[in-house]
Amino acid sequence: MTHKYHTDYNEQRARMFYSKLRKHFATKRSTTVGLAEGELSVKYHETVVFRYYVDTGDVEVDNGGWATPTTKERINDCLDLCDIPASIYQETRRKRKSDPPGTTREDRKQWYIYFRPNQRKYAVDDRLHFKRAHCHTGGFIDGARKVAS
Repeated sequence: MTHKYHTDYNEQRARMFYSKLRKHFATKRSTTVGLAEGELSVKYHETVVFRYYVDTGDVEVDNGGWATPTTKERINDCLDLCDIPASIYQETRRKRKSDPPGTTREDRKQWYIYFRPNQRKYAVDDRLHFKRAHCHTGGFIDGARKVAS
């Protein structure tokens, strides 16, 4: 038998987040918010960029390979409105002599997720899944690698 931790509390939080997200994204183009089957999700175009799992409080962000400023903005809005102390940002490294010919600026871009409470930054490879506890203690992250500060 599986035990659901604080199910009523999590469902109440999910409804509150759903209301905030719907209100915020009501005027945003190509963005829909849904709450069903214990999962709160935000879809931008055809990609679900944000998922909040009601039972566990886990969060999943996914850019679907679209590393655009608008995708990053949608994800950051979701993290902010759901009280998750993290943000996605992008850095473009300088061109190196060792880069293969034809390397563009787009090829040198890298997304990172920054967790404010513990001052850690992680490189993101398209999809990222983390436990909410990670923001506050030292949990784990799938789909990201720690970057030296």
